[in-house]
Amino acid sequence: MVSVVPGQSILVTLNLQRVVEIKGNVRDAETRKPVPFAEVYGNRQLLMEVQRQFPFQTWWCPKVVKADESGKFSLSLLPGKRIINAWASCSPEHFANVVREIEVKGESMELTDLLFQSPPKVSVQVVNERGEPVPKPLSAAVSG
Repeated sequence: MVSVVPGQSILVTLNLQRVVEIKGNVRDAETRKPVPFAEVYGNRQLLMEVQRQFPFQTWWCPKVVKADESGKFSLSLLPGKRIINAWASCSPEHFANVVREIEVKGESMELTDLLFQSPPKVSVQVVNERGEPVPKPLSAAVSG
């Protein structure tokens, strides 16, 4: 930290890094079809931990990019270890998020496909106190 008093001049040198362009595709792991309009962002590992500790803070928020209709995306990140996170909130299918750690280096990088897995399907049978199936029970599902 530098303290400056009124009337004082200081010289500050800023060392800027070039960003690396990251290109990739998001696809359905089962069909290998593109997942259009999936959302993708990259983040530093440290910031991912800050997010877990302070989930409602917005000062650290990375820029989210959307894949195009063919599942292609492009984003820019600083060099170093980064976490790529993708999700498909606009997709009619339901997919689990994709999280991948990468080492960002060079002028540009092409990622291997980010593959969305379908979440496991759960079947439930509701029974009464005698263990008999209940026909047409009312139920609700909660994820978390």
